[in-house]
Amino acid sequence: MSFPTLSGIGDSVGLRGNSGQVQTVTLNASAAGSNVIVTGVPAALGVPARIIRVLAYVLVAAGPVAVTWESSGGLVLGGPMAFPGPVSMPVPFNPLGQFSTLPGESLVLFLDSACQVGGHVTFVIAQ
Repeated sequence: MSFPTLSGIGDSVGLRGNSGQVQTVTLNASAAGSNVIVTGVPAALGVPARIIRVLAYVLVAAGPVAVTWESSGGLVLGGPMAFPGPVSMPVPFNPLGQFSTLPGESLVLFLDSACQVGGHVTFVIAQ
């Protein structure tokens, strides 16, 4: 059995509808409530809306907070995850994706209280 290989960030990922370039954004949220991390790609001029497929992420919380990954329409994608205090949580790279937003919606990190949460998110824009 052979498995597809990826040589690094910036390469194309051609698995499960991932046709875009692998991208990484810095995560820096501190306000309680919804924090947009990656803006959604709506349908336009006959091109269907795209999803944001998260391949890996790292969260670093400066204090106690519960975080929830959401699609901007309110669908819960992961969590809530309660952090008791200063802690980091790496989630490894998965070429099939950890989770995906609904088409056209933004990727949101919801914080239950004001707390500095940093890190990064690795993702692709897919159909």
